[in-house]
Amino acid sequence: MSVLLEVKNLACGHGKLALLKNLNFVINPGELICLMGPNGCGKTTLLKTLGGLREVMQGTVWINGKNILDYNASELSKKISYLLTNKISIPEIRVLELLKIGRSPYSNFFGRLGKNDVIVIRRVMDELNILALMDKKFDELSDGQKQKVLLARTLVQDTPLVILDEPTTFLDISKKMEMIKLLKNYCHKYHKAILFSSHDWDLVLEMANKMWIFKEGEHLIHTTPEDLVLNEQVEHYFGHDSFNFSKDTGLFNESRNYFKKISIDSHTHDRNKIKWTKHALEKKGHEIVATGSRVLQIFDDKWVLENQNYFSIEELLPNL
Repeated sequence: MSVLLEVKNLACGHGKLALLKNLNFVINPGELICLMGPNGCGKTTLLKTLGGLREVMQGTVWINGKNILDYNASELSKKISYLLTNKISIPEIRVLELLKIGRSPYSNFFGRLGKNDVIVIRRVMDELNILALMDKKFDELSDGQKQKVLLARTLVQDTPLVILDEPTTFLDISKKMEMIKLLKNYCHKYHKAILFSSHDWDLVLEMANKMWIFKEGEHLIHTTPEDLVLNEQVEHYFGHDSFNFSKDTGLFNESRNYFKKISIDSHTHDRNKIKWTKHALEKKGHEIVATGSRVLQIFDDKWVLENQNYFSIEELLPNL
């Protein structure tokens, strides 16, 4: 496999201040890579440097075997596309017109699009399921729709490397999952390399195959989410005194203080009902014990506490 992008001894930062030093890595076609780390560690600085939007302080960045400094702006825009995380407002412009701008590196002297440009735009809109938005004004779209359109505007550049700075920032959980799945599918289907930054550990654990991690004062770590769990390094990078990491689920749980004790007498085979009842009780500050003065009975159709029936956890909690 030919290397798409290679970095050697890279230093990048603001002005004369280097936030990151001695970076060495490669990106290959078809890779979906998530960049993680705390705010201020230099994620955006690195992404902008790789995208040619910030000056290389030291070292070298090659793309397709050529120094990034040897590309002019037009040539580089056919190699790397970049999506910022900022909310933007573009009054009156319609979705199709915005996507046409993404094809500007390929348009002729008069800015006219050819047959292939139209094919690429329609293909991307179809992949992202936004054909119905074609004639709508960008500023009238929901946040989720806007983010999809901006992603589409980036993908229609049809570059071998796509760089996305926190593409799920303004989205709810279902839209975040949809966004990462779209990226994953697009990456594999068209053999594009996609590098994106994120703070959503659970999302990355579920969908990303490769990740890079920064921590202040440390080197860039190349790993997979699964290796990070198995090596017990998750808490080192993302831990907090108020939360515990579960190696079993791969997720963080609140470190809880229990104020009361309660025991459970189960009369159901529904393991999920038992599990989530315990979860709700513990959040409420109740420690689950083998025997206690208060006993909660769980049946298939109800919960019983002190001879009182409850038909949902919502009904039960105020009476604990």
